[in-house]
Amino acid sequence: MPVVERNGQQFHVQELGRSGPPVVMVHGLLENMATMYFTAAPRLAETHRVLLFDQRGHGRSGPAATGYGVPALAADLAAHVEAFAPGERVSLVGSSLGATVALRYAVDRPDRVDRLVLVDAPLPVVADRELTWLAGADEEELFGILPDEGRDYFDSQRRRRDGLVRHARSLAYETSVVEELEAAPDIEDDELARLDRPVLLLYGERSIYRETTRDRLLRVLPNARAVDLPAGHFIALEAASEMTNEILAFLDA
Repeated sequence: MPVVERNGQQFHVQELGRSGPPVVMVHGLLENMATMYFTAAPRLAETHRVLLFDQRGHGRSGPAATGYGVPALAADLAAHVEAFAPGERVSLVGSSLGATVALRYAVDRPDRVDRLVLVDAPLPVVADRELTWLAGADEEELFGILPDEGRDYFDSQRRRRDGLVRHARSLAYETSVVEELEAAPDIEDDELARLDRPVLLLYGERSIYRETTRDRLLRVLPNARAVDLPAGHFIALEAASEMTNEILAFLDA
């Protein structure tokens, strides 16, 4: 499991595929690269070079006390893009917080982006719900936000369930993630309007972000289209096959 140092931080990274256009995948809060590694990434790797990485403080990447604001996470993404595909345009696939980070990077560096897939992106990051619940949530409250597929998986894998609880508590109590994300500035409409890259918006039919972020991005982004999938927020758990098919069709168009 390769570990590299970028931006003064140790990151767990994995590369799949040997040829084809480069794709970088970015997971969300409390997740890790497995979200895409076991869903869309293997099929993408048949025709693309794919980079996955655990974001700072997540998965097998090193712990980090700070650096969880969207601009800081976008700077991490920039370091990965430069190391993986120097001088090339890449396609970005981001999920949840990872989608917001990918969008921030694309707005800042449109010259480095070919296509952009946003999977249930929240904008602004905390939207209608705050993150302060994370610090005080007990185990049942934490797992209560997962769809049935997620709860069933973790109930059958007690070690993974315990690991997720420890991870959530570590982030809440030992890092500035809550404070930084709640203070994260929005991406303004005029910035979004200048992003002319093709954008695919994948949102769950039951997602709280469907009628807020999705509709706003459709209105403001000049080259975006949206597909609603049979899911809530956790699309990779609830509609993995449908998500993968839409990503492949969009990137290969």
